[in-house]
Amino acid sequence: MKQEYNPGRQGPNLDPGYKRDRAVTVRLNGAEHQFLKELAKQSNLEVAAYLRQCAFIENVPPVVNIPEINRGAWRALGKTLSNFNQCIRLIHRGMIINGQELLPLILTTKAESETLRDALVGAKEEAGK
Repeated sequence: MKQEYNPGRQGPNLDPGYKRDRAVTVRLNGAEHQFLKELAKQSNLEVAAYLRQCAFIENVPPVVNIPEINRGAWRALGKTLSNFNQCIRLIHRGMIINGQELLPLILTTKAESETLRDALVGAKEEAGK
């Protein structure tokens, strides 16, 4: 019987069924330990919580490592895509006059921007491996 995952910490008010009273020891080398700490940090979790999440939750979101040289472009591209998304919503709601004329251009630009964003982190290369 698989118990529902509870990401919360232990405490005096914790349901006894969720009390964490067992320990698991895992041996890592220095590089593995550092890598695990970085993954947990990027997920805004402590190492133990990150490992529990990986073990008990399906579809743990992957950590995207953006090369330092591309981070500024990544942020700018994210803002651009957000603005395009807002324009498309306004067009669909009929709040922009003649929006239908702009829609093909916006959709094409959005698709190209998403392709560029994937290329910045090598997402297409990794998917093909």
